[in-house]
Amino acid sequence: MTTFKDLPHLLRLLDDKQPEVRRIITEKLSGYGGDLSNQIAGLGIDLSPADQRRLSELLRPERRHTLRENWQIPEDGLQGPYADWETFENLLRIISDYLHDGVNLRPPLPDALDLLAREIEESYIAPTEDDLRIYLFEGGLFQGNTEDYYSIHNSDLTWVLENQIGNPLGLATVFILVGQRLGLDIQACNYPGHFLARIPIKGEEYLVDCFNHGRLVNLEQFLQDNDISAEARQAAQFPCPPGFILKRTLANLAHSFARINRVEDEMLVLELGSTLENYNTRPQK
Repeated sequence: MTTFKDLPHLLRLLDDKQPEVRRIITEKLSGYGGDLSNQIAGLGIDLSPADQRRLSELLRPERRHTLRENWQIPEDGLQGPYADWETFENLLRIISDYLHDGVNLRPPLPDALDLLAREIEESYIAPTEDDLRIYLFEGGLFQGNTEDYYSIHNSDLTWVLENQIGNPLGLATVFILVGQRLGLDIQACNYPGHFLARIPIKGEEYLVDCFNHGRLVNLEQFLQDNDISAEARQAAQFPCPPGFILKRTLANLAHSFARINRVEDEMLVLELGSTLENYNTRPQK
């Protein structure tokens, strides 16, 4: 690993395209976990967009290594009603760290979630599940990423929080994790072909479509529809455990990598997804 004082000299070589020079730079940058954002900010180094992209690519192998080394699934596979949501959030954090460019400074996922929760507490004395839905989605603070639905960024919750857009799964997961910080009862709904949340409002249960401005669907009325599939009916009735959310996040990410031909990253994500293969991923009653 290069020393802190030598870093500016090393970064000046980023535009050198010789394979041997790039190999040496990559070798000397090892040991930072694939993230130099704190060091770059501390030194006040201003990299061009092109150099930022080059540096991020050079750091990517180390980020893959860090993700693989830190990936630890509990014995229960994060299944069941008493699954470890704290561990689940930590796994989402290391996925976000892996997807980050490693160059630009940004807060860790838990800090970003804490900040949003504090904003809610400043706006409401005792926020309800529906208050949070309205604040985040109905009011347009967070929106569905309709322009780049399959982007890898949609699986990076820190990016979702910064940019306030995401796919159905990412937005619903933000809704759930912020709700947990506020002591709210927000559950996941693994709806086929989409992803929803479920909340109580005045004694009744509602499905929430976070991707479409937090649109509400009364659960009882929904279940009376004879045209819905058995899979959709089961997903709506039983909460989805965090292990299944994680598995679906990795599946989305693998698909996104395949679309942009990042084969090594796709294989890594599929490898991590296989660590959940042996667990029951049916929603729990």
